[in-house]
Amino acid sequence: MHYSQRSPFLDAIISLTAAALFATGVVAARDALSDPASAARVSGPHMFTPPPDLLGGLAGDTRILLIGADDRKSRGRADTIIVAHIRPKLRRAVLLSIQRDTLVDIPGHRRDKINHAYKFGGVPLLKTTVERLLGERIGHYAKLDFQTFEKAVDDLGGVRIAVADVEGKGRGMNYDDYADKLHIHLKPGEQALDGKQAIGYVRYRKDSDFKRTDRQRQFLKAAMRQHMSPDHLPGLIKAARRAVAEIDTDIPRGKAVRLLMAVRRIPPESIKTAMLPVIPAPSHGVYYSKLDEKRAAKLQAELREFLDGEGTAPIPLKECAIVVLNGSGTGGAAGNAAARLAGAGARIAAARNADRFDHERTLIRYHSAARGAADEVSHLLGTPTATLREDDDFDAPGAACMIVTLGQDFHAY
Repeated sequence: MHYSQRSPFLDAIISLTAAALFATGVVAARDALSDPASAARVSGPHMFTPPPDLLGGLAGDTRILLIGADDRKSRGRADTIIVAHIRPKLRRAVLLSIQRDTLVDIPGHRRDKINHAYKFGGVPLLKTTVERLLGERIGHYAKLDFQTFEKAVDDLGGVRIAVADVEGKGRGMNYDDYADKLHIHLKPGEQALDGKQAIGYVRYRKDSDFKRTDRQRQFLKAAMRQHMSPDHLPGLIKAARRAVAEIDTDIPRGKAVRLLMAVRRIPPESIKTAMLPVIPAPSHGVYYSKLDEKRAAKLQAELREFLDGEGTAPIPLKECAIVVLNGSGTGGAAGNAAARLAGAGARIAAARNADRFDHERTLIRYHSAARGAADEVSHLLGTPTATLREDDDFDAPGAACMIVTLGQDFHAY
C-alpha cells in the first residue's frame, strides 16, 4: 500500500486527546490557580472535584469540530476533520471522522473536497460545510497542529503503549519520509513513547487506514488511563498550559473546565468512534470519495441511539474503577478492602482515608450502569447491610464508576 506523504497531522482520536483533554479542560485550572480565592477552593482533595460554585454544574450536551490544519507555508488544508459529540449526563461521547477527500458542496464555492473548505474560508466555512453535510449544528471548534501534540505528550512524560510487530520478524513499525521530516522506527513491545515517537505511532499506516484508526483509539485510551488522575496532575497542567497558548478554540473558559470534568467521567468503553461512510468517486485522475447516503443515515441513527443511552450495557466489576475510602476509623481498612477487591479483578483508582471516620455502615455510591458491580462489591467486602446509592453526578480520580466509603460494618481479615 502506498504510504501517503500529504498529511503531517493526527487523525480523529489524537485530536480529541490534545484538544478536548489538554486544551479545553485545564484552561480553567490555569485561571483558577492564578486567582487566590479560586485556588483556595480547588486545592487539596478538590483539585479534581471542584465544588459546585466553581463548576456551575455539569457541562451540557456539546458538539465540537476538531481540526488538524496544515498551515505551514500557506498550505491551508484541513487534514483532520472530526465532530466530537459529548453527552456528560450519560457519560458518553461519539467521535465521527470525516474523510478529507469527501466530495461536498462548499457554500459560495464549487463542489470540491471537504478539506478545501478550510483553504477557501478558514474555520467558519469549514464549520458551515460540515454542519450542512451532517444536518447538525456544531457549537464550538478547536484547531490543533501536530507540533502542539508532540510537546504536550512530552510534558506529560510520555504514554506507555504496546507496540505491535506490524512488519514481522521483530521489525515493528518503520517508515521514513525525508521531505516531510517524518521518521518512524518503533521496536515491538510495551514502551513509553515520547512526543515524536507518539506521532509516528499514530501516523503509521503501511498496514491500513483502519488499523491506524485502531492504534489511535488505543493511544487515546492509554493516555486517559495513565494521565487523567491526581497523581499526574502536574504533567497534565503543564501540557494544558502549553496547549492553551497554541490551540485555536472558541470554547469559553467556564465551559472548558466543565468539559474536562465531563470527559474525565467517560470510561473508554463509552467513547464510540466512527467514520462517515463514503464510496470511491475518482474523477479525471483525481481521487474523491462521496457520501454513501443510506449507510450514513443508518450510522447517524445508531450514534444517536448510543448517545441517548439506549441498550446501555451494564459495567462488570472487572471494568469498573473503584475509589476506596476508609470511613471506619480502623487503621489499614482502605488498603485491606482495596486488596480484596483487586483480587476479584476490580481496578482500584485510589485507596485512602475519608473526610471523617464515624460511618457506621458502608456506603457504596455507583454510576447507574454499575449497579450489578456494586452488589458484587458489597458481597466481596462482607457488608450485606451496606447502603447502595445510585449517583451519576460524582467525579472521582481515574474516571471511577464507584466510590466505597467503608463503615464500621466492614471487618478486615
